[in-house]
Amino acid sequence: MNRISTAVYRHWNASLANIAQANTSRSCRLPAAAFINAKREMSSSSSHNAAASDKCLSLDNINPQFIELEYAVRGPLVIRAGQIEKELQQGVKKPFDQVIRANIGDCHAMGQKPITFLRQLLALTCDTSLFDSPAYPEDVKKRARIILDGCQGRSVGSYTDSAGIEVIRRQVADFIEKRDGIPSNWENIYLTAGATPGIKSILSLVRAKVGGKRPGVMVPIPQYPL
Repeated sequence: MNRISTAVYRHWNASLANIAQANTSRSCRLPAAAFINAKREMSSSSSHNAAASDKCLSLDNINPQFIELEYAVRGPLVIRAGQIEKELQQGVKKPFDQVIRANIGDCHAMGQKPITFLRQLLALTCDTSLFDSPAYPEDVKKRARIILDGCQGRSVGSYTDSAGIEVIRRQVADFIEKRDGIPSNWENIYLTAGATPGIKSILSLVRAKVGGKRPGVMVPIPQYPL
């Protein structure tokens, strides 16, 4: 029983006792059944509250692995690099004027210019009113129309197949075929939101036991955490 339930329970007991005493002084006793029923209702309510509290997530019942979770990319070197960057911004003198982060492949953070075609394509598919703008080339508008035609309701906000939008999968298959010179079936193309979800999907396929033994996966160290 939690603190609130205990306090309410005591209040009920005290109130019922006062009522019983008052009625006794008037030669009129509180029926025993009413007193017992009131206590039963309070006990049931307390049990319900306790059960409800058990269903709530807290640091006591959450998976301890989430509490101990660490973002492995942020090791001591990366943390120190961030501190040095702030020191440089504050004018602290050092034998260098910038920090080059080589721990992850963050191209844009290193100054790589984004591809204009891709940015314009994203803008057009998300905001169709931009089709009327002369600032967007016709080849971008053509590609955007093809993608929108392949979406339910001609909206990129609609649900897609689990493997991704069919028209994009066909385009990916065509690209692979032209690049590698071998046939590529679009039905074998599975689109993911980045490398990490794709690798997780593949790993989930090999989780089944083989010959009664659990499978193992070898990964290089150091490696990018998933």
